[in-house]
Amino acid sequence: MMNSKFSTDTRPTGVNKDRSMSPSPCIYQPPLPHATQPTFHSLSLGCALPSILIVDDAAEFRRTLREGLVIFGYDCQEAECGTDALRYLKNRKFDVVLTDLVMPFLDGLGLAQHIMEDRSYGHPLVILMTSGHSDMVKSLAKTFGIKNILDKPCKASEINRIIREEPLRFPKAA
Repeated sequence: MMNSKFSTDTRPTGVNKDRSMSPSPCIYQPPLPHATQPTFHSLSLGCALPSILIVDDAAEFRRTLREGLVIFGYDCQEAECGTDALRYLKNRKFDVVLTDLVMPFLDGLGLAQHIMEDRSYGHPLVILMTSGHSDMVKSLAKTFGIKNILDKPCKASEINRIIREEPLRFPKAA
């Protein structure tokens, strides 16, 4: 018997492996009810660390990054591409969206644009990861409110440092 709590399949409900939609739900770890989600108030009280949505089309990189961030105590979920990430963001508010630049279907800048234009996704800190970026990418990233661009492969400790340096979003525990 498979327990969905420990499933490694993190696709949103109704998304098949080939990215087609189906009426049958996939096995994934469901988000917590809204009332138990960490809020900025709970963060300021030191009750929880931010939740992170890791968006990258490389499954092994996502898994490695998630394992590193979980060690720091973060609540992490994974999405394969920008469109999968938007499905997650409709069901749950994340404090941080850590996204690759180049992905199929919807890239990292497109995802950031959706997040910026549709405030129903919340106000997450968006961190962009890329294997190389130009001045044009930096300029576009700033347009979408992204001030942190990391070179891949990036380390969980580097991401933790960036998150902890956001005092207005994530107050340090007393």
